[in-house]
Amino acid sequence: MTIFLENGSRAAYRISASVVRALIRERARSLGNSHAGVIQTRGQLVNNLDVVATIVELAGASPGATLDGHSLGPRFADSNAPWRSAIAFESPSAHFLGPAERYTGVRTATRKYIKFDTGVEMLYDLAADPHESNSKTGNAAYAGDLALLRGLNEKLKSCTGETCWVP
Repeated sequence: MTIFLENGSRAAYRISASVVRALIRERARSLGNSHAGVIQTRGQLVNNLDVVATIVELAGASPGATLDGHSLGPRFADSNAPWRSAIAFESPSAHFLGPAERYTGVRTATRKYIKFDTGVEMLYDLAADPHESNSKTGNAAYAGDLALLRGLNEKLKSCTGETCWVP
């Protein structure tokens, strides 16, 4: 299974990929999707927590804890099914990083906000600057976006379950 990360790079995860593919194909077929197994590209914001929720749903399992992600199952049947408008992310292995390297953030379809533990903030306009080379943090034209994403970041940093969902 290949998962595309928020910056567009590829990372291969071993989550019994052949089993997951079979579950996804079977779910798509059961929903009447005649294109089961066909590669599709969609613009919805997903993360590995959604993959976990999807596997749990497809396997018919009961999670042992509250899941923060949502199953991708409804998107298999309907690419226009309602989905989130923002998603949280954080630095990996925060216990081993210094404050200048630890961060949390929020991504939307057109914006990306990052806040480092040192207090440094970055805001990118992904539509105008997809390579994230020019932070808009000090730009007055982006003050509203910055305030909105700051608030979302604070909310999502400690969310669980449904409180992690941003419609």
